[in-house]
Parts: sequence; C-alpha cells; structure tokens
Amino acid sequence: MPENQIYEISRMMRDRAATQKDMRDASVLLSQFFQDRYLSKIKQAVDMSQSSVNASPPDEVRLLNALKPFVSPERHAQVDRMVNMMMTMSAVKKMSSDLNPGLTRDAGEAAGNPVAGSGPGAVGGRGAMMNVFALLAMLGR
Repeated sequence: MPENQIYEISRMMRDRAATQKDMRDASVLLSQFFQDRYLSKIKQAVDMSQSSVNASPPDEVRLLNALKPFVSPERHAQVDRMVNMMMTMSAVKKMSSDLNPGLTRDAGEAAGNPVAGSGPGAVGGRGAMMNVFALLAMLGR
C-alpha cells in the first residue's frame, strides 16, 4: 500500500500542468490571505486618513483653491495637481502622526521625515506656504 502512495505522489509531481496549477492556486490563496489580513486594514487606515483630510483641508489647499480663479484657465490643471499633492501629503502626515503619536515635528525632521518636519518640504507651517507661493509664481510665468 505505501508503495502505491509513493508511486501516486511521484506521478502527480511529474505532471507539469497539475504542478503549475497547484502553485497558482497556492499563490492565489496566499495573496488572498495577505489581502484579508493586512492590506484591507492598511487600505481602511488610508481611507480614514484621506477622509479626515478631505473634511478639513489644510490652509495651503484652501489658499490654492481660492487663488485658482486668478490664474489662467490653462493652468487650472496644474493647480489641481498641486491640490491633490498637498492633500496626499497631508493624509500621509496624518497617518504618520497616528502611527507615531510621540513623534514631534522636529524629531520627524531630524529623522529625515520631511512630512513630519517643518522644513521646506514639510506639510503645514511656513515651509508649505513657501512651497505654495513658489508654485504659484511658477504658474504665473
């Protein structure tokens, strides 16, 4: 009886199409496991952060939206891209602060995290406002 089982297993493993199908099935199961266990929770956190930022946009976004009527219509798409970029950066900053509640703005900047810092690439504060004005100056050209 054990000899028949070994023969059957050997025959199954030599069947290339069946082995490939088994590997694809295993890959799908593993992918679904990670989707259910991790990725869906990450997506939920991203969605919550994005909703929070959408409900209360940063000052820079409100400024860009207020200034949009004063730039030429052919530049509106650029303003929209800047708004989307600022909203994304704000959502990332919110997620970062939610994940690291003890991380201060200065500590984040010192750690090389420009989103958490207050330098020229930071979201919020003087650095972000300077970026908005620089981008608007570029639009005016």
